[in-house]
Amino acid sequence: MELNYDVKKIEIKRRIAEWARRPDSDFTRFQITRQQAIDLTWETSGRLVFPWDPEYDPLRAVAYVNFENVRPAAIGVCETMHDVRAFMRFIRAQREVNPSFRWVPRSGGHSTAGYCTVEGGLMLDVRGLNDVFVQPQRKLVHVGPGVQMRDFYRATYPYGLFAPAAICPDVRVGGMMQGGGFGFASRMFGMNCDAVSEVELVLADGRPVIANELNNRDLFWAVRGGTGNQFGILTRVSYRLSQLSEVGAVLLQFNLGTDAEAAQGAAALDLLQRKFMGSNHDRRLGYLCVIQHGPNWAGPYLLVRVMYRGDTSVWRQMLGELIAMPGCQIQWEARGSYYSMNNKLMGYAQEPDTLGDELTTLATVPPQEKQTRYYERPLGVAAWRQMVDHIRSAATTLAFAPQMVIEPAGGAINERSRGFNAYIHRRADFNTYLNTYWDTPAEKSKAFTFMDRWLEIGRPFSNGEAYQNYPKPYYTNWARRYWAEYYPVLCLIKRKYDPTNVFSFEQSIGADGQLASSSIGDISELVPDIARALRKPVVLPEEMEEEDSVA
Repeated sequence: MELNYDVKKIEIKRRIAEWARRPDSDFTRFQITRQQAIDLTWETSGRLVFPWDPEYDPLRAVAYVNFENVRPAAIGVCETMHDVRAFMRFIRAQREVNPSFRWVPRSGGHSTAGYCTVEGGLMLDVRGLNDVFVQPQRKLVHVGPGVQMRDFYRATYPYGLFAPAAICPDVRVGGMMQGGGFGFASRMFGMNCDAVSEVELVLADGRPVIANELNNRDLFWAVRGGTGNQFGILTRVSYRLSQLSEVGAVLLQFNLGTDAEAAQGAAALDLLQRKFMGSNHDRRLGYLCVIQHGPNWAGPYLLVRVMYRGDTSVWRQMLGELIAMPGCQIQWEARGSYYSMNNKLMGYAQEPDTLGDELTTLATVPPQEKQTRYYERPLGVAAWRQMVDHIRSAATTLAFAPQMVIEPAGGAINERSRGFNAYIHRRADFNTYLNTYWDTPAEKSKAFTFMDRWLEIGRPFSNGEAYQNYPKPYYTNWARRYWAEYYPVLCLIKRKYDPTNVFSFEQSIGADGQLASSSIGDISELVPDIARALRKPVVLPEEMEEEDSVA
């Protein structure tokens, strides 16, 4: 008996045999021939998955139930960078024949606008690129776009090393980093994209490129905040690591149920904005504020979820004025690894939090609306009280309790200049978002009305910018909200690295018709180093300039 065999070859033959029973129309509906599907399958370590395959529904599922009925024509599952290159060559060839050929990459599937899935097109799934390699001596970690936060944090912890990243354990690096990446440690170390030292991408023509401070610097600038599906498919991210072995965590709570308690909560929020947000550059403290109801409409409550570096005296000294305020309750204190304290603060730990929240998944949450705004101007106690009272009113107007989340800036976030990279929101005191939910058309209308009122309360104090990691498809001025005066820079970089606009969707750079309206001269004063980089050709890996040769 011949003992030499190839498991992948056996799997491919089995899949092709199953395809032989399908009519040609099943393939041509996807704008692909049977032979093209066979050739692509032989060329990759991944696979093409069609709607008739058992794994199709689990693979097409994304995080938000809003998009549960979107059905891609096929899913290209990638396991390696070689797979990504093969699929990108295929996609480019398809678009040359049919410019309307639709496709979209997905990693975590958490796009609030549904830009991680596509009706009747190809979903390019890069979750299989999930390797993690730590170099503790160099204080670097190299990860694939499919790495989830739980594995990201766990990989570096044994070495006492850390890079700031997102809060939700299910979020993956690919989409999160390219939009910014906020977490409890962002005030301590910066946004996730700020810790990036190098990226590897596959361009539309299938060529791999590496971008860092020395090579393709313009692309390196753009990928860190320019969002995904814009310039290439991310296949590797390298991060600089910082020392961090243990942190402390504290949960503070203010009840907001009565008018007197609401006044106390508004005063606390005013204090936090004045002393612990944009203008506060103490890197020892990170936190998140949440205004929400408990089960059965209990509350609502203001939760201040605090994480800090140092011993217990650090947070008590820094937040002494806050914990001395009427109504402040210290729910618990704890110490441990960053990941364990992140989970405890967010209720992801094994034990329930003080509000009795049950662990859930986004798939079990009703359809939702999320809006985000950055705030630069002080709200004052009166406007904060309006915000608090608006959340309190939900019990009489909405079917499901909303949730307001405040992501404080300051610290390392604001120490970097606006334009340091394409995450440009460096002057704000905080970003905040509101989630509202519904189950029926009537409830949806009420949820949107509630959202509109919330935006109206904050409008005088907001700079009008929005966090690009929480996109909304109906923003008429989305480019201004996400990137403000730096949008022309991104348009020029887009033209250089994706000249045929293969990476194209409703809010892709240039989708608003501005792609050809900028020149390098227009941005020379705004970002002179990027303007110089734009004048250079794309540098391929074999042409790269090494750090040692520059020193």
